[in-house]
Amino acid sequence: DWNNQSIIKAGERQHGIHIKQSDGAGVRTATGTTIKVSGRQAQGVLLENPAAELRFQNGSVTSSGQLFDEGVRRFLGTVTVKAGKLVADHATLANVSDTRDDDGIALYVAGEQAQASIADSTLQGAGGVRVERGANVTVQRSTIVDGGLHIGTLQPLQPEDLPPSRVVLGDTSVTAVPASGAPAAVSVFGANELTVDGGHITGGRAAGVAAMDGAIVHLQRATIRRGDAPAGGAVPGGAVPGGFGPLLDGWYGVDVSDSTVDLAQSIVEAPQLGAAIRAGRGARVTVSGGSLSAPHGNVIETGGGARRFPPPASPLSITLQAGARAQGRALLYRVLPEPVKLTLAGGAQGQGDIVATELPPIPGASSGPLDVALASQARWTGATRAVDSLSIDNATWVMTDNSNVGALRLASDGSVDFQQPAEAGRFKVLMVDTLAGSGLFRMNVFADLGLSDKLVVMRDASGQHRLWVRNSGSEPASANTMLLVQTPRGSAATFTLANKDGKVDIGTYRYRLAANGNGQWSLVGAKAPPAPKPAPQPGPQPGPQPPQPPQPPQRQPEAPAPQPPAGRELSAAANAAVNTGGVGLASTLWYAESNALSKRLGELRLNPDAGGAWGRGFAQRQQLDNRAGRRFDQKVAGFELGADHAVAVAGGRWHLGGLAGYTRGDRGFTGDGGG
Repeated sequence: DWNNQSIIKAGERQHGIHIKQSDGAGVRTATGTTIKVSGRQAQGVLLENPAAELRFQNGSVTSSGQLFDEGVRRFLGTVTVKAGKLVADHATLANVSDTRDDDGIALYVAGEQAQASIADSTLQGAGGVRVERGANVTVQRSTIVDGGLHIGTLQPLQPEDLPPSRVVLGDTSVTAVPASGAPAAVSVFGANELTVDGGHITGGRAAGVAAMDGAIVHLQRATIRRGDAPAGGAVPGGAVPGGFGPLLDGWYGVDVSDSTVDLAQSIVEAPQLGAAIRAGRGARVTVSGGSLSAPHGNVIETGGGARRFPPPASPLSITLQAGARAQGRALLYRVLPEPVKLTLAGGAQGQGDIVATELPPIPGASSGPLDVALASQARWTGATRAVDSLSIDNATWVMTDNSNVGALRLASDGSVDFQQPAEAGRFKVLMVDTLAGSGLFRMNVFADLGLSDKLVVMRDASGQHRLWVRNSGSEPASANTMLLVQTPRGSAATFTLANKDGKVDIGTYRYRLAANGNGQWSLVGAKAPPAPKPAPQPGPQPGPQPPQPPQPPQRQPEAPAPQPPAGRELSAAANAAVNTGGVGLASTLWYAESNALSKRLGELRLNPDAGGAWGRGFAQRQQLDNRAGRRFDQKVAGFELGADHAVAVAGGRWHLGGLAGYTRGDRGFTGDGGG
């Protein structure tokens, strides 16, 4: 054992602790030990015995000599495990050489018999930590600084019969600084597996995490940022000519090609040029919860690798689910016409356009459709001219600009929401080759100018669809007809208004949806329903008439209500205004109050001794129709308190008195509310 020792060596290949194959099996310890080596290819710790275990605690290992073997691609580290197991706890493993990154490896674990378990430690070196050839490594609550973490090798350099290496990081931070030259802070090459649970990944010359050639990467509760490292491939001002303005190249939060990456409740930020995720050939990416952010670039870029090396046809699959959020200048930017499937489901929200480059394709590169699926309460906000097929199933697309889609299919209340225009006249047109299914389109009109959003179907339209219309303008000067939908003549698609009662209120009048038989569906003025004929009333019956009480003073009749043009149906607001003006609330309240007063006068006439204090409550339910608006209901209720006194005079008597009362009226317009 090497407990509480200070080991310093300077000779070539003079290792601090070396456990050879010929040494016995068992557990060795090095607690409170300091190791410093500086000779060429001298390693602080070298394990080569598969039956041995070294427990290194509360100590440090430092190397500064050249480790790289010139002419032979062989890595060595400050601590190297070729066989056996290293357990390091509260340790510092540092490579301080200043020659090249291959010399700067702090921990190198290689071989299917090699294992390392690191906890609460710091691993520092320009070459970072390297794991390959079937090794297994676990790092908990630790820090890997300067050179990052690299698993596996490029496929041509990795034998096919090797088992995969597996690395697990728990609440560990990994950083690759610019001086290290590391392309990615974390890289996984070949059929190797990385699992991250918590922690931060920062830096990398081109990417935060790179997964290539069959890698499997699980990122849970991880945060990936560029940090202060400059993007190696950045092209300032790299907007796509003629497109929506996405940016090319730069730094990528996660760079995937021919590999599988799962992100769960993780945060990926690409604040400069580049993308949160770049998916090359054969990439399969799933994002569950968490967020992807590229405010100045692209959330997802596809086909980047193919732009450099033409691959065979291989579909790309990107799925956002479980409430994941993505936001950028472009939600998805396709570099080459490779087959791409983008899915948003489970309440996922994506913001940004879906666009494609107009650069010429590379000969031999694969080609295929760009398909997008929205499902299960997902929501996409953006525009596109690049999507070949779009399906919306119980989800929403908020369309922010004119868009073109090949095939559009809606189901289970899937909806397309034409975003409300920020200024007058900026209405949008959605052009699709084919329309199918059953869904909802939320559209805007500017009635006073006769402008509206439009849905145009070029080839074939089928299914039953609904339109919900909102007015963004002011009162129309005339009954303008506004075209909303254009379909091929003779198409099987039908459209209805989803507004209440199948009509939309715009200013004074109501509008309905009408088809002209040529595939056009427009808003036209709704006709008022015919007024019901009054029921015949029986004439008065002859006979003796009872004495009539004196009549109270009568109010002057109010001016008649304005009459709408014949045949036009008023909007809810106009109907309420007309009814309020024609049969004013005050007149109906006066009628109810005067009726109660008349009853009191009748009591005094028939009973000379009825004078004194009195009180009376009353309630009425009225159905009114002034022939100008629609019939409405009104409830009137109140009370009166008064006192009177009889004064006898010659030939009769006078009654002197006064009263005070309170009356309330509630008006209800059938189907239009009340108040």
